[in-house]
Amino acid sequence: MGFHFNVFGRVFMLLLIISLIGYSLSFAGVPGTLIDSYWKLFALVLAISLICGYAYPYARGIRKNDQLLAQIPRQVTHDGAVHTHIDTVMVVASQNGMLGQKIHVKLHNGKRAEGIITAYSGAFSPATIRLTESEV
Repeated sequence: MGFHFNVFGRVFMLLLIISLIGYSLSFAGVPGTLIDSYWKLFALVLAISLICGYAYPYARGIRKNDQLLAQIPRQVTHDGAVHTHIDTVMVVASQNGMLGQKIHVKLHNGKRAEGIITAYSGAFSPATIRLTESEV
């Protein structure tokens, strides 16, 4: 059983946002001081910024002309054994879509394909799509 950084990151962000909002709306601290109110305002601004950054890809979805990372499965027979490989290529979305929807994309060689959006873009990774059909 391994450590799941994805789950850790999501739970950490959620708890951080909740604690920042709780602190910014609390009446604890030194009432009437300028320093306390600035820290509470900063906590509220940080919490709202984190919420917007986390929710933006889900609200935006995939737009036409966005670059996506496509996973193309292929099978290779070598010495009588069948090996499955997954190639990854960049494709361009031909239409808008949301997570789980099927959209049309253009491959780098000009051919068209169709696939299902599997993940939105992250801080360091583009959105991904699993191709279901493509031109020969």
